[in-house]
Amino acid sequence: MAKRTAKRDGGERLNALVAACRENSTACVLFHSAAAAKMGLTPVGEKALEVIDRFGRITPGQLAEETGLSGAAVTGLIDRLEEKQFVRRVRDTVDRRVVWVEPRAETTATFAAPFLEMQAVVERFYETATDEELAAVERFLAVTTAKLKELATQE
Repeated sequence: MAKRTAKRDGGERLNALVAACRENSTACVLFHSAAAAKMGLTPVGEKALEVIDRFGRITPGQLAEETGLSGAAVTGLIDRLEEKQFVRRVRDTVDRRVVWVEPRAETTATFAAPFLEMQAVVERFYETATDEELAAVERFLAVTTAKLKELATQE
């Protein structure tokens, strides 16, 4: 892997990276806010739905843990998602005390187009990037995602 030979570039590269991160963060928030509005959800509701979809099914307790929301807030959120037919509650077949929250693919599919466009962008980048570039992006995303999760749960 090629490393920069000059550690000091007057801060230009670092400033450009920080600026790109800020711009990407703002674009992500605006994208998800617009998607949520089209779905009739809040941005938190849209992201919670993404978590549910990523897991395939999840308990309310797991959803609270993943989102940092309180149990009461998650209950209300699931109620709203269920009312809009984005999710359904399903009792566990082995332990009837356990309730799973599952996405309803028939409803979420109607809002998939912008997300599929973004997936296509990632796929195009993947096809043209070197293994080293992909590893650097993965490492950067892992480090920044971990820090964002930590900051989100700080009191």
